[in-house]
Amino acid sequence: MNRKDLYQSMNQIDDDILERSEVRKKKKSSVWMKWGAMAACLCLLVGVLVPLANSLFNAKGGSGFQDDLLGDTALLYFQGALYECCYTKEGLKRVGLPSEITKDMAGEHVAYLKMGDVGGYQETTEITNMELFQYAPAPTRAVYVLRDGESYMAVLFCRTYFPDDIGAYTDLAEVYRFFDISDASDIVSIAQTDWNRGKVTGAEITEPNAIEEFYALTTDITKFVSMGNNEFQSIVFDGIPEEEQQEDHNALADDLQVIRVETKDGFKFYLSYYPNYGFLYSGHAMAYHQVTPELKLWFETNMDIK
Repeated sequence: MNRKDLYQSMNQIDDDILERSEVRKKKKSSVWMKWGAMAACLCLLVGVLVPLANSLFNAKGGSGFQDDLLGDTALLYFQGALYECCYTKEGLKRVGLPSEITKDMAGEHVAYLKMGDVGGYQETTEITNMELFQYAPAPTRAVYVLRDGESYMAVLFCRTYFPDDIGAYTDLAEVYRFFDISDASDIVSIAQTDWNRGKVTGAEITEPNAIEEFYALTTDITKFVSMGNNEFQSIVFDGIPEEEQQEDHNALADDLQVIRVETKDGFKFYLSYYPNYGFLYSGHAMAYHQVTPELKLWFETNMDIK
């Protein structure tokens, strides 16, 4: 399986299976500590895609997919964050980009790159045939353009990364900063969508006052409390007998409401809202955010999500 196949397969993953895999407890691996920059992405892949892949392939009697998955994923660690390369039209469209990345979209040169020992890209001081550029139509830290020889691809913000703590998380306000959202006017819509394609399935909020309220509620770090996966697991699943936990994971998956945030530059990112559990999850922040009564009321009033 190559990198392009991986992204195509990711776009065809069943919603419930994907979300159920996100809340399973992550297994520790000594590989994380050994592979440096790859470690944090393994945190994402092992916590989300690997349990999913294993469950899909083991059910069919397959094997060896995990090695292909980790070995062929195109990743880049750059300036405190992990990025992933995107090739597919569906993947690009989902995040608000054109269906093909072309040479004219490469803006100012940012860095030269080389292939690392484990297959991902990494920055280098040498002049190479691999370059990282700003995204010319709308320069941002959330999206870059990568030239590998004659090929161009999008490089998408995956998550913030702290080398000394691969399980670290941040808050939603930091995600906003990556997408150049400095205040509510930088958001043009908040919509309820499906997971795979980002297609609007419910309410789409464009009214400025409602967006301003959402922004204020999700950047109030004194009330909008963030936590990592371990703490979330402890709150939601501790004390539940192991034989009953799968049922509870399924219930959590069934509770999922996908919320898309679109910026004034046309970029789109997604949040997972669990109304019955009172949490909002951001994959970019690797954090669960405890929903305040005010934010819960916002969802009920503006999006009819209860």
